[in-house]
Formats: sequence, C-alpha cells, structure tokens
Amino acid sequence: MNSPDTLLAATDFSPASLHAVDRAFLLAVGTGATCVVMHAMEMSERGGFGNMPGIDVVGVTQKITETVREALARLTQERAAQYGVVATSHLDADAPARALADYAQKINARLIVIGMHGQDSLHRFFPGSTAARLLRRVCGAVLVVKKAALTPYKKVVVAVDFSAASTHCIRQARATAPHVHLLLVHVYEIPYEGKMRFAGIADDVISKHHLAVRQKLMMQLHDLARSEGLDPADYTATILYAESGVVAEIAACAKKNRCDLIVLGKHGANLAENLLLGSVSSSLLAAMRGDVLIVTEKP
Repeated sequence: MNSPDTLLAATDFSPASLHAVDRAFLLAVGTGATCVVMHAMEMSERGGFGNMPGIDVVGVTQKITETVREALARLTQERAAQYGVVATSHLDADAPARALADYAQKINARLIVIGMHGQDSLHRFFPGSTAARLLRRVCGAVLVVKKAALTPYKKVVVAVDFSAASTHCIRQARATAPHVHLLLVHVYEIPYEGKMRFAGIADDVISKHHLAVRQKLMMQLHDLARSEGLDPADYTATILYAESGVVAEIAACAKKNRCDLIVLGKHGANLAENLLLGSVSSSLLAAMRGDVLIVTEKP
C-alpha cells in the first residue's frame, strides 16, 4: 500500500540512473514520501535466444529475470536503509516508456524521477512519436536528474507564464523542496517591438512601454504567489526581458542565482508533441547545470 505521496524512480543500473534513485530517496527524507524503484526489462535484456539450438529459452530468461529482480531489490533495500525511507521495488517486462507511465498512474505517483544520460537520454524513455501518448499518461511531473544527489535542493527557480501550468509548477516546487526560498521568474517579450523601431517610434516611448509591461507583470506575479499561499518571505519575484530568448534568460537567471533546480511547466494542445522534443524543456536540459522538474497539466 503506497502512501499518499509516492515517488517513482526509474533505474537501468547505470551511474546516471543511480543519481536519480538517490535524489528520489533524498526527496523522500524531506517530504516523508514512499519511494518505488522501478526497472523495465526490454526483450533484448531478457535474451534473444530463440534461434540458438540447445538453449533452454524459458529457463535462461527466468534466470536473467530473477537475477535482475534480486539486484533491484538489493538496490532498493540498501537505499532504504541508508536514507531511512520506506521503499519497494518493481520489475516490469514492458518497454520502459510505457511501463514507467502506466505504473506511475497505477500507484498514483506524484513524481517520476529519471537520470540524464546525455542530451538524447530522454528518448529512451520517451522515444519518437510515442511521446505524444505517454506524456499525457504520466502523474504530472518528471524530474530529470543531471548530477549526483549529495544534498537537498537549496535554490529553486520556477518559470512562470501565468497559465494553469504555472500554479502546478509552484505546487510541485513546494512539494519537492518544502522549505526552500523560490525564485519566481517570468520572461516577457514585446510584440512587434522590431516593427515599432522600424517605424521610427522613439526609444523613450518604447522604454516607457517596457516599464508599464514590467509593472503589470510584477503585479500579476505577486498576485499568483499570494493565491498559492506564499508569504513575501517565501519567494522573490523577477521579471526579465527575453533579450536573448526565453530559454537563455531562464538558464542565465538560474546560473546567476546558483540554483540547483529549475521548475518548468508545459501546457496547451501540443504539450506531448513539444515536451522534451525540441521544446523549451529540452533546450533547458542542455543549458542547465542543475536538475530540471517538468510539470504537465493532467487531462
């Protein structure tokens, strides 16, 4: 029986995925969550012995499965004892992406934690066109771990665009790092600014327009924070102009403030097609030194 707050950590026993397992347990220490460590065995991992004469395919496959099951249970037990966290393991015979999404839904996991093996690593879990279907089935948040989990998160950037996803981002940030000061960041653009300059509109007029936009957005940001129950001491509101692009500004802000986690939401009809595949999220994954928490809207 899983607790109301369950974290699902995916592992293939690689060093990067073990970072994800450690991070999940470290988060559980701070939040009281239960950890489930999961491994999905693909057919190739269980052995391709069908055309080899003299091989007991069933017996060998069972042996491989039991060996992996024991290794997974041992990993889970060791981490549970190390961190003092309640944990279970789960071995699945389905393809990793489908298995991870389906099991997260089954146990009502609040967060899926995966490791980053490089810029193309996520495609193992969300390969090609299947991403559009899978991302609509996950629990609502995927934490991509890029570094060894040595300490709890200390500084968190939450990217805000004032969509419904922004409220989910703030809630997930608070659930993931309950006692951490949040840096709420909105990056804005001025539509048709280039055309305004081309039309000869004076710089001071455009500057006043910038100021008015920034003041309005700052008020919105504070209103959003208050609506989510944040006290002024809980957060810092920052409005940035997208001079170098939205992605670059968010990444630069996180780097400047030495943030070790960035929380990013995605929303809209093209969520699944864009998320992690040539989107703001994937660009941030490459640009960010720290971990990235991607929050999606539930259907």
